[in-house]
Amino acid sequence: MKIELSKNKILVTGSTGFIGGRLVEKLILNHNKKVTTVIRKYDNAARIARFSDIEMVKSNLDDDKMMSLLIKNTDYVFHLAYDFASQQANLSSLDIIAKNCIKHSKRLVHISTISVFEPLLDSTLNEKSASVPCGLVYADRKLEIENKVFEYSNAGLDVVILQPTIVYGPYCNPWTLNPAEQLVSGTVVLPNNGNGVCNAVYVDDVCDAIILAADSQKARGERFLISGNDYISWKHFFNTFEKILGVCSLKLMSSNEISKYNRNPLRFIKSILSQPKKAISWEPLKSILLLLKDKLSSNIKAFIMDLYSSYSTIKPKSIFIPDKQLNLLYSSETKVDISKAKNILGYEPKFTFSEGMDLTGKFIKSIYSSNPSSNS
Repeated sequence: MKIELSKNKILVTGSTGFIGGRLVEKLILNHNKKVTTVIRKYDNAARIARFSDIEMVKSNLDDDKMMSLLIKNTDYVFHLAYDFASQQANLSSLDIIAKNCIKHSKRLVHISTISVFEPLLDSTLNEKSASVPCGLVYADRKLEIENKVFEYSNAGLDVVILQPTIVYGPYCNPWTLNPAEQLVSGTVVLPNNGNGVCNAVYVDDVCDAIILAADSQKARGERFLISGNDYISWKHFFNTFEKILGVCSLKLMSSNEISKYNRNPLRFIKSILSQPKKAISWEPLKSILLLLKDKLSSNIKAFIMDLYSSYSTIKPKSIFIPDKQLNLLYSSETKVDISKAKNILGYEPKFTFSEGMDLTGKFIKSIYSSNPSSNS
């Protein structure tokens, strides 16, 4: 089935990110739509700047005057932006976008995440499953934002919420570049023989779901889990990367062993010395840094964010043991039910995991072709 949009002008936030960048590409190349994006830095926009007919507006999302003008002159708003450094910025931006979508009668498609359901239970997950604060920073913050979206929905906002699962594909950091870098640089540890369920979805399928959500009247005020049709194991997920890279870097441990490791302060300190990024990935310290964010100098904030996003901190022969959040995720046998998205949105994943990884593998090989441990 060919997916079409009934209107032509689209405003995209988060266009310099992984999903947002691919969405812009598809809207322009596949759908011939007029796209406007809001960006903070032009130097982050190289991927989408090649399009001559895209309008890139340098602005903050909480600029009420600018956002009102942009939303007034568009047909749909696709909100993918998320600020890892400031929850206040996320909430302020949502306030401005939601109020102006109500004011100008525009459909908002808000991109949330499966993480709002964490920790995942060993059962089938659907949109009626409980989503409550769990003590994990990212999950709780995304849930807070999603709850705020529902408040605006009750106040008249025309909105659809999408909750993608494990999104992979070219340019993806957490589920493409990170696994590849870890497998090339050292040993990746998985709990429970790697048999936990990975609900993976290729990025193009997520983009299709966003486009479908834009025009569906039955979807108004609803949330939809977006995943692929395949239920694969995490061992299979990482094994596929190993085959692409020509390495053998997986190690299997019990979930209890990993939990015990994570509780050992001496081992944690040792891991920080070899991988500085882990220091600010530790939930208690991450929470403190996020609370103090607005009181830190710009130089310190820049250093922290650079450290958090940097791949250069990974040293050869590292051992990547999952933290509490990843241990729970890798251990879970939860299977995501996407029947609601299929029935209401008409969503149907086009890519099996094998097909998605065939495309992703070309991207990975282009990066690691000179790696001496790779067979490519």
